[in-house]
Amino acid sequence: NSILPEKTKVAARMSGGVKGQPDEWILAVVQKYNSGSSKYVVLDVDAGDDPLGLSGGGAKQHTIPARYVIALPTSEPSHYSAYNEFKVGSTVLALYPDTTCFYKAYVHTPPSQLETNAQGRRDYMIEFEDESEITGRSDPIRVPQKYTLRLPP
Repeated sequence: NSILPEKTKVAARMSGGVKGQPDEWILAVVQKYNSGSSKYVVLDVDAGDDPLGLSGGGAKQHTIPARYVIALPTSEPSHYSAYNEFKVGSTVLALYPDTTCFYKAYVHTPPSQLETNAQGRRDYMIEFEDESEITGRSDPIRVPQKYTLRLPP
């Protein structure tokens, strides 16, 4: 329950958990923490000329309860185990490629079972929910580990 420092990249839950509606999670950057209200002020990184949302220009600011903010990992493990890797079939929150939105998804292949990619990373192979597919899931898509998070309850 530590306070996240400014400029920490996070997944931020934008919806209030309305029954029957899916949660909306975005990629954001912490601007500040208000200890009186236990809320973070975050900037949506989907900001056109400011892709990291760090300057505040053009970025949309949101005030969100701390329980709706998840810090992104800053490094990858050097060794994989059941404690630091999601297993096949795990339900996760993952950033859809080329977007700034996180969606409920499923682990198809964990990083320990994949070769390192061209950028020197080991990614997850993720299946996103997809109603247009017979299986209800997309074909597996590579998603970096830092954008693959435990799905909150």
